[in-house]
Amino acid sequence: MKQTQIYYSQLGAMSAGVALDDPQTDSTKLVTTDTVYVSPDGGTTNEPFPAPGVEYDFCVDVTNGSDSPSGPFYVRFTLDNPSGGSGNQTFDFKQDAGLDTKQSVKAVVHFGPFTDDDVNYTLSACIYSPDAPETPINCAGTFGFDPHSNKSASNTADTASTATTGDTGGSSTTASGAGNNNGTTASTPDATATASSGSVGTDADGRRLLDQGSWNGATSKSYQGGQGMHYQLKNVNVLGTTITINSNLGGNKSLLILPQQTTDMQFDCFGAEPMGWTFDISTDSDAFIVAWSLYSTWLPGDPPNK
Repeated sequence: MKQTQIYYSQLGAMSAGVALDDPQTDSTKLVTTDTVYVSPDGGTTNEPFPAPGVEYDFCVDVTNGSDSPSGPFYVRFTLDNPSGGSGNQTFDFKQDAGLDTKQSVKAVVHFGPFTDDDVNYTLSACIYSPDAPETPINCAGTFGFDPHSNKSASNTADTASTATTGDTGGSSTTASGAGNNNGTTASTPDATATASSGSVGTDADGRRLLDQGSWNGATSKSYQGGQGMHYQLKNVNVLGTTITINSNLGGNKSLLILPQQTTDMQFDCFGAEPMGWTFDISTDSDAFIVAWSLYSTWLPGDPPNK
C-alpha cells in the first residue's frame, strides 16, 4: 500500500507543547470531529460494517477552531491489529497549506480491501504538526471492527433495499450531531448474527425486516407499520453508549449498550394495521454509532388488517 511521505519544516515557536509555524499562525486549536470512520467512496458514506474485498478509505474531518490560520499539519491514521499479523499500519494525510480560521477539511487516505481473516481491528486518527511529530494536537474517537464478521452484509443490504422501496410513508431527518459521518445511513447490519434474530429477514418472533441502517446522532424515523415494532440495536463503537427511543404511539425506552453488544427495544400498540409510527432517537453520549434493524408485524404491500 502506498504511504504518503511527511517532510518536516524547521522548528518554530512553541505553544502548549505544540509548535507554531510562525507568530501569525496557531495550530493548537485544530480539532477532529467525533470518530474516525471507514468509507467506500472517499468519505461520502460512513460504513459501520466494513466487509472483506471492498476498497475502503480512512476518513476524519478536521476544523481550525482558532481565530488565526493554522500552520501546516498532517493527520496520521493508525490501524491497530491486536490479533497479531503484521502489526500496526500508518497512513498520513498532509495539509501543507494549513487551514484558515474556522475552516474545515476532510482528511482521507486510501487503504484498499480487508482480507477475510477473523481480526479485530482498531482504527485511530490524530493531528500532528510537522514540527512536533511526537505530540498529537488532537485525536478522534477510535473505531473497532472485524471485517470477517460482516462478510454477509451485502446479502442483508439487498434485503433492506427491497424493504424500504415502495410507498412506505417513511422519512428520516438526521440532526447535526456528528460531523464526521455527514448524517449518512448505511444499510449493512448482519441480521443473522444478532442475539435475538430468527431467519434472514425476520426476528425470533417472526416479525419481518422493515428497515435497517446506522445512527450517529439524534434523528427521527417515520413508518407505516404493524402493531408490533422491534428494534435490534448494536453499538459498533469501542465505547459504551446510551440511547433513548420515544414512540408517538406510547413508550419511551432508554438503554446503555456496551461496546460491540446487541440489544433490543420493542414497541406495541393495539389497532388496525397499518398504523403510523414515529420514533425519536437521542443519546447523551459523545461517541454514538449504533447499527439497527427494525422488524414489523406488517410491511408495505401487505393487505390492511382491521
